[in-house]
Amino acid sequence: MTAMPQPITKTYEPSRYKDTKQYIGFHASSEPVYLFSDTALLERVTEFNRLFKGELSYAVKANPETLLLDCLWNSGVKSFDVASLGEIELISNRFKGAHCHYNNPVRSDDMTSIAAHKYGVRSFAVDDMAGLIQVSALGLTDVEVSIRFKLDHFDAAYDFGSKFGADSKQAAVIVKKAKDLGMRCSLTFHPGSQCADATMYVAHIKAAAQISKEAGVKLHRLNVGGGFPLPYENTKLASLEQYMQAIQNAVKIHFGTDAPALLCEPGRALVGTCASLLTQVIRIRENGEVFINDGIYGGLQEQMLVKLDLPFRIWRGEKLVYNSIDGKGNCTETTVFGPTCDPVDRLPNTLALPHNILEGDYIEFGLMGAYGSATATRFNHFKSEKYIEVQKGFSTHS
Repeated sequence: MTAMPQPITKTYEPSRYKDTKQYIGFHASSEPVYLFSDTALLERVTEFNRLFKGELSYAVKANPETLLLDCLWNSGVKSFDVASLGEIELISNRFKGAHCHYNNPVRSDDMTSIAAHKYGVRSFAVDDMAGLIQVSALGLTDVEVSIRFKLDHFDAAYDFGSKFGADSKQAAVIVKKAKDLGMRCSLTFHPGSQCADATMYVAHIKAAAQISKEAGVKLHRLNVGGGFPLPYENTKLASLEQYMQAIQNAVKIHFGTDAPALLCEPGRALVGTCASLLTQVIRIRENGEVFINDGIYGGLQEQMLVKLDLPFRIWRGEKLVYNSIDGKGNCTETTVFGPTCDPVDRLPNTLALPHNILEGDYIEFGLMGAYGSATATRFNHFKSEKYIEVQKGFSTHS
């Protein structure tokens, strides 16, 4: 067996590292770590603010790590899409004056009441008449209710319409009733996570205008959801600018002078690029199978749910020996297992790993700022939750 590489002995260790190379120079990590770059996150916030002509609201479910949340808050993001009382408590206690949009449309009466009366939430999504009556029962006069509607989804990793959303006809009835109850009426939709077709936003915006017209109600706001895609490997996508231009044009065409204020709630697209997951090869079988110290019970759980080809780099100590984005080198399609005792703990798709990979090498997966640590379990008492700050993040460009 090849001996594990040892860290170089250095006298001073920074609290924030320059990059992955410097972090490895100080650590022979036996546990997976997330390398978080506030620089990468600030670049993404700046891009969204430049391109989107409305309010930017972060979907907390994508990653509630406090390092990340603090960075968003300090960058000017004051609005949060929350899906549970736990997320509301986290945001409300940490950030005084934050705007929480409780956009999970299915809640118990107690959840809705506690959100409103304990935490001051005044923005709720609903997708049926029962949900509207639930919000109305709060007895508040300053509530915004966003009626969630759905269309058929195409080219998306997750179809949210299979669980949430009224059809257009139902949505119009709910909007009219909400207006009659004295609420501020908005519409919201979600075109599906990792939406590969910008025209899906256009179709939903057109439907929203028709719903508004049929109900005879001018909208307070239109929430165009999230779903903006990231550049995973083997994907061909329009740019974020093209998505935003499509949204802007569609609002102008279909709403005209009655255009509502806009809101978007990205999760993956906003924070996905700000963190990588640094794992280590802990065993290589004679048949070539590779075992690493994280897997589908940890930060790589989403790999079991949808095919997203993560870019990755391989480090041997402080030396970068392979980058999947470059695609250079002699590689073999390799079965990769996680560290638990469960045979299910296996990446569903093989990785093209170089022939000379060794035990002790690091495999660093990019685009792990969303749905990595947020969905990790502690099965077998393995943990995938530690964050380390680095200045320079994982680039998705060769």
